Amino acid sequence: MNSKQLRQQPDIQIRRERIANGMATLKGNCRATVLCIPRHGYATTRTTIENLYANTAEPFVLLYVDIASPAVVREYLEEQARERENFLLVRIKDFVSRQTARLVVLDLITTPFTVFLDNNMLLADGWLDGLISSSERENAAVVSPFIVMQGGNVHFSGSRIERLPNGQYRRYQTTEACPSAAPLASVTPERMDIDFVESHCCLMRTDAYAPHIEELFIEAMHNAHTLAMASYQMKTRHGARMIIEPDVVASILPIGFGYDIPWLFASYNRLDWFRASYEVHEKLAGRTAYSVLDNLRWHRKHLLYLLFSMTEGERLTRNDLLAAHEIPTMLNGYDTPVPPHARGQIEKTVLPWIKRNAPEYLARAKAWIAEIDRIIENIDEMEARLARPARSRRLPTLRWPGFSRRSA
Repeated sequence: MNSKQLRQQPDIQIRRERIANGMATLKGNCRATVLCIPRHGYATTRTTIENLYANTAEPFVLLYVDIASPAVVREYLEEQARERENFLLVRIKDFVSRQTARLVVLDLITTPFTVFLDNNMLLADGWLDGLISSSERENAAVVSPFIVMQGGNVHFSGSRIERLPNGQYRRYQTTEACPSAAPLASVTPERMDIDFVESHCCLMRTDAYAPHIEELFIEAMHNAHTLAMASYQMKTRHGARMIIEPDVVASILPIGFGYDIPWLFASYNRLDWFRASYEVHEKLAGRTAYSVLDNLRWHRKHLLYLLFSMTEGERLTRNDLLAAHEIPTMLNGYDTPVPPHARGQIEKTVLPWIKRNAPEYLARAKAWIAEIDRIIENIDEMEARLARPARSRRLPTLRWPGFSRRSA
């Protein structure tokens, strides 16, 4: 279901009207709307919201789009919307993509700034004032914080698109001075112009994107590189300046519970959506030096990390939300190789849980965990054959759960 179809649903129409009314009657001088949506699931929802309010002195609107969360999360969000000022909530009952969720409400934002935030982020004290001040001081339409994994290892320190002699491009999200997974304490972040931001957390001037929502926030991007593509187009097509602000730090908290599994396989890791996303990406930005299947390997590593996180303690069976006192001081394995025993632990504990509690996702889980290497090799072979003269092409049909591709 796409965003236009969702907007026609009576319950979504009612929610949109409430949001529009809420935007017209905001309490306090709110300069920013924080648009928050699920990333890897729902377990970290409370930690992100509590951290957001604890570390934000600047008045703001929280516009939360809930995508088919389980009852314990839905009830928590409804309670927060009742009790907190300027907390606007819309719930989508279907497992739609993250981009679709944004497009249901993005046109309703009226504040001068919009913050795009995932629901597994922790923000440093004063973060919002820091991003707004940086935007105004540097005349930047888009500002990214310095992004680390929980504990301080570098994830995003500055982005660059390098055009290669063969017409392809290479994409970087860290700098030589602040490489991926380096401890924040050992590097010196710099304020610099960048070529794209990431959806973990970024600030945009609303008037810079609002006239171009359909052009920038392409629904077929679904869950992959959505904000990277939107911001890249803002810069290349509309001349928007984009910077990273090193004095503002945001941390990623990728932790999953068992109830996150339906989201992971029904939406976030849908392979047909990945395929569509990368086709749009290539059409707009050109062919990358990395194959689409290289990107699948990257997605697979993150999925393995999340599934492995569920094997800790009682996370698979918990029916509550991660609390602030449970936040680990350090997380490793998201941007670095997962532990060697992770796959075995997943097969021993997570797959049997899926078989008992969510059997409709078992085939997809097995495909990602056990079969994707073989499938990637097959598709890489297909890509190689495409480069041969037309007469020598003979391409197989490949089918597996959630993904199909036929070439001729």
